[in-house]
Amino acid sequence: MFGASIGRAGQRIIDAMVRWLARGHISPNILTFIGVAINVGSGMLFGFGRFFWAGIILIVANLFDMLDGQVARLSGRVTSFGGFLDSSLDRLSDMVVFVGLMVFYARDTQFHSTLNVFLAGAGMMGSVMVSYASARAESGCWRSVLTGRSRIGCIIRGAK
Repeated sequence: MFGASIGRAGQRIIDAMVRWLARGHISPNILTFIGVAINVGSGMLFGFGRFFWAGIILIVANLFDMLDGQVARLSGRVTSFGGFLDSSLDRLSDMVVFVGLMVFYARDTQFHSTLNVFLAGAGMMGSVMVSYASARAESGCWRSVLTGRSRIGCIIRGAK
């Protein structure tokens, strides 16, 4: 009940942002690029071991990922190139976060852990494979179980 209230309030805020961006003629592709740039910053913070701030930045970056497609639909600027760009750069955004974790655990510090480098690499492969499988399934009759937001949510929760 309480969670649903938070979800509805959050959706109202996002809807207002989408309307404002669509009225301002902001290109959805620009929102996609901004989101990727912020994700690169998050990946760098993970690499430096600043997990809390990396998680906060990751939340902000994924806000842009939620906005770009909605702005495209509301403003009537849905294109196949935009869809391709968004899905391609979403994979890149996922990977830079995992690479940041791999860099952090590969460094010669007290936190060095070959196991954690492997786990981050396996997480990256899993993330890419879920995206690929989802795209292939959606082209047919199946639907994805673990969405991009769900995968990022798992990373954000682990960044505490």
